[in-house]
Amino acid sequence: KQTTNGRTPLHYAARNGRTDVCRLLIEDYGVEADALADADVTPFQLACWQVQESVMQYLASRHDVDCGRVNDFGCSALHWIALAPRTVEENAHLRCCAWLEEVIDGDWSLTNSQGHEPLHKAAFSGHLHMVEWLVEVKKRREAVERRRVAISEAMKELKRVYARHEHEHE
Repeated sequence: KQTTNGRTPLHYAARNGRTDVCRLLIEDYGVEADALADADVTPFQLACWQVQESVMQYLASRHDVDCGRVNDFGCSALHWIALAPRTVEENAHLRCCAWLEEVIDGDWSLTNSQGHEPLHKAAFSGHLHMVEWLVEVKKRREAVERRRVAISEAMKELKRVYARHEHEHE
């Protein structure tokens, strides 16, 4: 017995890169752009899974699509794109990853209900290019966080020095 897992025609059009059909269903027939299938899977997540760049961009441009939604398994679009088919073209995959990170201010360290980050999914899927990219992203984010903490500590010290200086000159 075949099942649709609660997926609508929009889910299938998004997964298969049919931007024209997605647009028709949403704009002409009033289909809900952020429709939820079983486990709260969205058309946007399926487009990410199959690296359907034009569908991803179309859906993300709509105010009624939550690109940062997490499904019932704790997976975000970042997890889905990490699970892309092995046949995905590497440059397109990384371009979509970078775009997705920007669009949803993606937290690549988000763990799902299995304790997996997108890095786990990329490794599981054999995406060496994405594993390397994610390691670099993590390094960049950690460097930014270290700078933020250092600046915060410097500001606290400056306030202490200023307060001490003000107290001495009262």
